[in-house]
Amino acid sequence: GISAFGEERQVTICTSSGRLSFVSAMTMLDALSTIELETTGNALLEAAAGIVNDEIGISVAAIVSGNTDLMDMRAASLQVPANVRVFAVRANQKQRTERRMVGDLVVLNLARLSHLPAAMRSVL
Repeated sequence: GISAFGEERQVTICTSSGRLSFVSAMTMLDALSTIELETTGNALLEAAAGIVNDEIGISVAAIVSGNTDLMDMRAASLQVPANVRVFAVRANQKQRTERRMVGDLVVLNLARLSHLPAAMRSVL
């Protein structure tokens, strides 16, 4: 997101609670800090389906979660239009950091948040 702002590209972030509002990289980081854990329903699938209905012209979609089942992440990725590059990030300190494939979905498992920059370079 921050590098996209530097390239003057549009950034949209949708969560299971709705779309985040921000106008700059700094306010985007502030908005991200307000996200809370959803534990009811299939919020991940619903949020992914919302991308299809609400966002036009997206080129990259990231599905970010905690220790969500890989098949649920794959199901969510299938809601995203085929012309959109989609990848998933699972953050859980009990798993090892790795890059894996689930069908054609790239899944980044992160044991530590500090591993995110290197993992993202393997995707984008």
